[in-house]
Amino acid sequence: MSELSGKTWRAIARLINLAGIYTPRAMEPGDTETCIRLIQQIKESRELASLPVLAELLFNGNTPVRVAAESAVASLFKHGRPKDYPLVDSRLRAWSAPTSLWHKRLSARNLAQLAKDTHIPAEFLLLATMHRDGYVRQGAIRLLAKSISDGSEIPLLILRTNDWVPEVREEAVRLVRERFRIDHACHFVRNYWLVKWLAASERPSCSPFASEIDDFLCEKCLTDLLFAEMNSGVSFVRRSSFALLVQADNVSIEQIIDRAVQSFDEQIRLKATVLAIAQLRGDPLKHVLFGRLGDPFGPIRRRVLEAIDRQFHSASRPILIESLLDRHGVVRATARALIKSEEPGFDFCGFYRDALTSARGEKLTACILGLGETGEREDSTSIVPFLEARFPRDRKAALSSLYNLDKEAAIPVLLGALSDAHAGVSRVAVNLLCQNGLDSHIDQLIETVRVAKSDHGIANALTSIARVHEWKSLAMLVMFCGHPQESIADHAIMLLCGWLRRPQMARGSRVDIKRVATEIDRVRHRLPSARLNDLKLIVRLGLANH
Repeated sequence: MSELSGKTWRAIARLINLAGIYTPRAMEPGDTETCIRLIQQIKESRELASLPVLAELLFNGNTPVRVAAESAVASLFKHGRPKDYPLVDSRLRAWSAPTSLWHKRLSARNLAQLAKDTHIPAEFLLLATMHRDGYVRQGAIRLLAKSISDGSEIPLLILRTNDWVPEVREEAVRLVRERFRIDHACHFVRNYWLVKWLAASERPSCSPFASEIDDFLCEKCLTDLLFAEMNSGVSFVRRSSFALLVQADNVSIEQIIDRAVQSFDEQIRLKATVLAIAQLRGDPLKHVLFGRLGDPFGPIRRRVLEAIDRQFHSASRPILIESLLDRHGVVRATARALIKSEEPGFDFCGFYRDALTSARGEKLTACILGLGETGEREDSTSIVPFLEARFPRDRKAALSSLYNLDKEAAIPVLLGALSDAHAGVSRVAVNLLCQNGLDSHIDQLIETVRVAKSDHGIANALTSIARVHEWKSLAMLVMFCGHPQESIADHAIMLLCGWLRRPQMARGSRVDIKRVATEIDRVRHRLPSARLNDLKLIVRLGLANH
């Protein structure tokens, strides 16, 4: 969970003032509707860091505001990620000062009395499990376990098994053990991040209890559940399910690998491939490896290539030759290394030159890149025609290869490519330009940004200009802060803020410095006040040096 976004923080600051959370005040006409609207905005943000403020509103005397706050708290807990809970827990304790309504109203005595007199809303209990008073936390988890039994209570109970008060911790452990049932198993899997967090705790009792949960999840009757959760929409749950299956004694490695290599999650496929290489031999291993040669994930193809060369060397030669035209650079490099170990004199450059005339589609792209990786400066002439290729992927490959083969000749080409009709080609150009010293090309960059017609061309040219610390580049950045296209203006402001963190420059001409001052006056309404003051100081220092 990160800090609150600026939009949510502004909503909270206004809500604190209107609702009189820390400074009691009478609400004026219209304040109720505004508070409800702000609470709805906070609810839609799904930022759990806002819970401390919403907790105060659960005791607000204004019923519509209180109901809206209850709804927001329930929604935030429902959509919260398991990894957010430990930080929310510490935030709520830090915010629940003795003077706060939440701290006063939710004492252990009041909680027990509320439980006798009326039904306690789930929102109160969810927050009460994170109260700074240990008696309140202990009472809250008991009431939570009684009032909620659909599994949604499990993450909060696991959280309290790492409580610093032994009595709270023991109570939470007892309640979690009661939920070691098949119908609750899916909730343990979906909140497995908290189990790993528990295992990493320094408290002596936590790691053994996390192992207890692991043992429960590895039971034979839960194998189908773990296989199903390998298709979860949450990556941590998918990968944890795979890890638990590998730990289980009641399912064969072959069965796990067979299912895992079909997963849409590339990390699970990679781990399954590594597991197969380590555990399988003979035909079962051959079936897995040859089936993964066309895997979309490059690191898997690289592992497969190495394993085939090692385990099935007699069949590896045509596969290695084919992999020289793989779309992934690491796979091409691996294939070259394996071939070179057997044939030190293999002419890779000649191979790519010959293939350049007949390759099509992705193989042509790989061929262009391969020639750039293995060729000489003279081979750049073979690359140049592909700078005007129909497909953007070929133009991107040609730019990269030309830069590798002849950096000096590539610079003007890259400057022109900033205005390419395809944003991806322009982005490759700016990335390559930023690897090179651009101080001597500032005038060309300025001309490029002036004639660029596409938004991405202007933005990428500005990114290159921001790498040059001269008065001319500063003037261009300031000028584009006032661009009528808001996205370009915002990008220029972002680049300017980064530029101002390291504003060392060579001495500029008085004309250039005056131009910067003129541009500052023109766009001052768009600039953050702190950045505006920084710019004014830089101009004053620049003029003082003359």
